[in-house]
Amino acid sequence: MAENNHTQYQHFVPQFLLRNFSHSYKPQKNGAKKSKGLKRKGEKFIHRGERVVNTLDLSEDSPTPCEAKVNRILGRMDMYRDTSKPSPQQQHIEQMFSTLEDQASIVFRKITKAFEQKEEGLWLTREERDLVRKFLFLLKYRGSTFHRRFYHDDAESYEADDRELLREYMAEKGFKRPTDVWFHNLKTVMELHMDPEGKWVEDLPKRMFVEDAMWFVLHVQMTYMAICTPSNPDDEFILTDNSYNVFEGPNCFVTDKNTGKVEGVSYSTLHKFAPISPKLMIILRSYVLPVPEEDADPKIKEWRDISRSMALDMGYDQEFKSRLTDLPITKARNNYSRIVNGRVQLNEGEDGERRKDHKFCFKYFPIDTEYVHIINGIFLQNAHFCSSVVFGTKDSLARTIEAHLGSPWNIITGDNADLRLDFLKKLARVSKSLGREMEPVWQEKPNLEVEDYESFRLEIIEMGRYLFKTDQKKLFSWTWIRPAESSHIIKPERLTRLMYKATVNAALMNGRPEIDLWATINKLDIHGKMQIMLLRQLASGKPQYIRNCGIEQIEQLARDQQLEVLKERVQNREAPESSILEEGERIELMTRIRITKKLFKMNKATSF
Repeated sequence: MAENNHTQYQHFVPQFLLRNFSHSYKPQKNGAKKSKGLKRKGEKFIHRGERVVNTLDLSEDSPTPCEAKVNRILGRMDMYRDTSKPSPQQQHIEQMFSTLEDQASIVFRKITKAFEQKEEGLWLTREERDLVRKFLFLLKYRGSTFHRRFYHDDAESYEADDRELLREYMAEKGFKRPTDVWFHNLKTVMELHMDPEGKWVEDLPKRMFVEDAMWFVLHVQMTYMAICTPSNPDDEFILTDNSYNVFEGPNCFVTDKNTGKVEGVSYSTLHKFAPISPKLMIILRSYVLPVPEEDADPKIKEWRDISRSMALDMGYDQEFKSRLTDLPITKARNNYSRIVNGRVQLNEGEDGERRKDHKFCFKYFPIDTEYVHIINGIFLQNAHFCSSVVFGTKDSLARTIEAHLGSPWNIITGDNADLRLDFLKKLARVSKSLGREMEPVWQEKPNLEVEDYESFRLEIIEMGRYLFKTDQKKLFSWTWIRPAESSHIIKPERLTRLMYKATVNAALMNGRPEIDLWATINKLDIHGKMQIMLLRQLASGKPQYIRNCGIEQIEQLARDQQLEVLKERVQNREAPESSILEEGERIELMTRIRITKKLFKMNKATSF
């Protein structure tokens, strides 16, 4: 490693992984015709025997396959240099990465070696498995996507959708730059000891930016790991700048009519990916997808069904089915339980506690060409900001790009839609240079336009603040399960808001025990005014009309009754001049009173 005060080329994809995609450089003989379609990038600087990878340089308008040195690809100059430190300490993050990579490379080498020896799988200890899980998160969090997110010199330049929370965190902890928060978070995760008992889950959010700490917890706790390999020996996985950042699952974008900005409203991560070599891929599958041996327990199945409904049915305008639902993978087996009659049972002497000496058996699952193309296609769908595509052989790359160009899943939508389409056309030019004739196909999906999305985004942030101040287990059972159980009668476009409002109200009431939903306010003294203020806060700062509740029958009834109230001008007749309610609030109150009476009568008529 160079001296700390010298400029360094720093990899966001470690060299020990890049070497799995590499081969030894062989210079062309003088006068020999170069291989068709293959050039050597910066050839005069590459020496015989150096490790190089085949790559597409995406900075070119019409990229062609070339070779690049392992030590000069998928990195940036001084990417992790901490200029806030004295010169000798400025490379402390890179030095920590180097130490962790040395540890992780031992486990990854076990994975590749067992595969090369034709083993069906391999056993990893809990400690080794947790190291891999931590390392996969860091591959995501240290990458180019998060470098773009955090690499700013002042808080105001940070524009991610959690900007208010990050700025508050910076002010509270004394950080001057978003970059400082990034470095602190990276350091905290690298230093984290993941004890088998899981105490780290409660400890981590106290030690780093809460939003990203909880993201790490979900990464570890809410997915399981499987290893795949192509069943067809001619198929290979590719590697892009952000392979470790992309996911498979639904997402939703809207255009804010007030600002014109395209915003990501929601996403659900069902599968995440970690290429190890052209022949090996780690897949992290969400726990919301079925696990038959666990779902034999009715309680677990109920939890999973509700979780899946929350992840996939709420917040999206149409049913989503994962393209990888039928991917032939399962959870790793272990040395503390067995499957009996399709159900998981603990071995004798086990009590359900997690222990350091537990081991997990990870099989190498062969997957068909269709799934290899789907996974590679997901990488290419998200490569419009990338600098390189690393691949094994040119023939496999040609088939991968051809399959992607003809995929019905090329949906052009969301932010950077123009860049996505331009990149798809760029891949078409690459395909032609490789001797293929497939023309790109795509669908353009306009974003839903909404009024004042910015206010809704701020409401979601406020919900997050409440959640981290309250007992999340209690909140989950009442504020998420209850709306989930009612999802069949509530309009999908209203359900997310209902979930939000239920959560915020539960959190508010938990944190403010003085709120009395049934308070009798006889006079407007200080206590009466305080109760009114709290109840208004509970009802939301903005009017929430029952005619927009999301249940069609009640919405129609509310519209009818509100018209009657307006015709009769009941809001004025029944309100004294000293009324604490504004006219709009009185109209809404009278509407709700009339609806309540009608619903009560209907309920009595249908009771047995």
